[in-house]
Amino acid sequence: MHKKRQKKIQKQPFSPIVTIGRMITNGKTITFLFCLLLASFFWFLKAMNKNYLSTLSYKIKFSYDEKIYDVKTPLPQEIKLYVSANGWQILKKRIGFLNHTTLICPIDNILAQREPYLDKSTILQQAQSLLPDIKVNEVITEGLKLQVNRKISAIFNLKVDSSRIKVVKGYKITSPIEVTPSQIKLFGEESIIRQIPNPIILNLKEHYISAKYAKYVPIPIPYKHKGVVSDKEKAWVQFDVEKEYTYTFNLVLKPINLRESMELKNPTIKVSYTYTESEFGQFPLHDFEAVADFNTFNPQDSTVKVMLTRKPALLNREAITLPNTIKVILSKASK
Repeated sequence: MHKKRQKKIQKQPFSPIVTIGRMITNGKTITFLFCLLLASFFWFLKAMNKNYLSTLSYKIKFSYDEKIYDVKTPLPQEIKLYVSANGWQILKKRIGFLNHTTLICPIDNILAQREPYLDKSTILQQAQSLLPDIKVNEVITEGLKLQVNRKISAIFNLKVDSSRIKVVKGYKITSPIEVTPSQIKLFGEESIIRQIPNPIILNLKEHYISAKYAKYVPIPIPYKHKGVVSDKEKAWVQFDVEKEYTYTFNLVLKPINLRESMELKNPTIKVSYTYTESEFGQFPLHDFEAVADFNTFNPQDSTVKVMLTRKPALLNREAITLPNTIKVILSKASK
């Protein structure tokens, strides 16, 4: 009998699968595994609620008014923060698809400084305000000196240089040159705007003008190729042009500082002036007066200077022509 039983036992080989199956069906083993799993779960919850020190990376975007500032220095797109946070927050950050936070950091106040510098404290304050559930201890990213081109606007006067206006010979400009608008606003980088001379001179393309001028003229924008823009593109320019006429008459000189040994050879001189059709009849001859000053006697050519002492108020001195000197006759006693 004993030998038969021994033979039966030897006929059943050892099998790991059978052993595991027996353990699973054992009620005590299942209870043990459940308790182990439950304990691990509560331990995990307790651990995740504790605070830890960790280094986290966040995307960052620096906001500023791009119409005013042109930042040449490349700005960081990601920063590293040394933070204190519970396990859940750190886990959320570690699992990238759960964290979409991008830090927005305004830097207009920094860019307005004379030497703008992006320091850690600025980023730290902004990061802490945007991450209230995380304590930000330190910004690991280094500070950054910023190269900024500030953009400003400035008012410039518009002007037409009358000396550059070419009119037909025998014609002249007879009215003030009106420019509308008289000013423009230019906008661009500060270093460039401050190089632009004021006023800006308008160039008239027309030559040999012989009539009233009234046209829009393009405004030349300095450094336009460097981004300088204007609030106006054209200006209205207007002025009158009239034909000139010449009138000549005789004028008797009035001698002053007269000497006994001298006298004028001919006290009458020819005086001429130019005028336009609209000025005809505005310059009465009795408003003209000229003198011969004997104190200016030149013995080399026996002349004295002629000086205009009175003219019509509305007539420009440049329009009047008269001799500079006049001959003097010396008596025999003075020779």
